[in-house]
Amino acid sequence: YTKTELEQIGQHIAQVTLELEKETSEHFKAEHRKQYQAHLDNASDVPHLSPKEFSKVLKYAVETQELQPVLAEVKTRLDNGKLSVQDLYLLVFQVKEESIHQKVLSHLSKQIQDASSIIAMAVDWQAEWQRAEYVELSQSSPFTVALEVTITEEEDPRILTTKELATHGRKQEARHQASLLWIEAYLQNALLEAHERSPLVNIPTQVVEATATGQQTSCVLMHRYLSKPLKDGQNFVGMLNDICQSLRWDLASYEFAEVSEGFECDCRLQVGDEVIVGKGIAPAKQKAKAIAARQVMEKLQAIARCG
Repeated sequence: YTKTELEQIGQHIAQVTLELEKETSEHFKAEHRKQYQAHLDNASDVPHLSPKEFSKVLKYAVETQELQPVLAEVKTRLDNGKLSVQDLYLLVFQVKEESIHQKVLSHLSKQIQDASSIIAMAVDWQAEWQRAEYVELSQSSPFTVALEVTITEEEDPRILTTKELATHGRKQEARHQASLLWIEAYLQNALLEAHERSPLVNIPTQVVEATATGQQTSCVLMHRYLSKPLKDGQNFVGMLNDICQSLRWDLASYEFAEVSEGFECDCRLQVGDEVIVGKGIAPAKQKAKAIAARQVMEKLQAIARCG
């Protein structure tokens, strides 16, 4: 055999092996689904399933929308605290059953750390979730915390939070409580966008007398996004909008022009008597816009540090 022929034989073997593995996987998946369906068809089997087996049957029931055979056992295991965090995640985000939701909330009020685990799972598994951030509104005990979740809907990121804030003497407990409040508001369709929260519960503001250019101006510049390092991948446009809405500023304006590299975006923000400008250049409009917004954010942070 020539080298080329051996390479072709190797590629053929690899392809056949991959196809066989896929067929085997599909075969066992089909067999497992038959077993899960058999349990649903004979609901008397369900109470005798092990926690691991029950989780698999519950997931299958959610996927096939055949919840009725498992509802009674779900409620029983919720009362006994015998559901896994993955089960709780499914019940919160995949099941539309108010009586189940009430029992989940009752369970979480006793096992509050599970609320944070559910949020962490949602960040990993919900395709439209970008991130979840715990915003600390006080830096010492008692800690006051809000959970903000960035969710993209039709390419439009929204930062969703709760009207009520979590307060506890321990920071971690406050975070767990914030997660529970978020889940409760989600189930009750009562979440707010971050800028809709009452100013009374935003981070306290203060007046500073400095700008990035050295000019004197009086403006409110203390905001949670201005006190944390900026990181690649953050929603800088949404963050800048939140700052403007929270501090009662006019929203930043954006202007685009086509250039050899793609698009150039100018972001302009009026702060007192000064206009802060950021510029971004990228192959795509949204990327250029994000770069320009980040530059404005960086300049705002420089102003805050001067204060």
